[in-house]
Amino acid sequence: FVCSIDPGTDPYCRQELDTIKTALDSAGIWRETQEWRISTWFCSTIERKARDGADWYHVSVECDGQVLACRCPNPEKAFAFYKLYCHTIVYQFYSIGPPWADNRVFRP
Repeated sequence: FVCSIDPGTDPYCRQELDTIKTALDSAGIWRETQEWRISTWFCSTIERKARDGADWYHVSVECDGQVLACRCPNPEKAFAFYKLYCHTIVYQFYSIGPPWADNRVFRP
């Protein structure tokens, strides 16, 4: 999976990372909403925040009532987690369903 999101080898990912870095440089925050399934949206944010005298990047991806989030030391790592979280949510949806659905996971 990581190879497929590498900005060093994928021109689309390079452009997306550059867009994120430009937003972080100008406003300190990047936000995007993306519909990945009918009426199902990612709300993604990367925000620069100072911590102990250094810049850190808070990443969050919200979808279907859940939030995956972390802090990263640089925009590149934040980009990797943003992409990983989106991928994880899609995989989860198709393998065990969304968190709000009572689809009897691990129950007879």
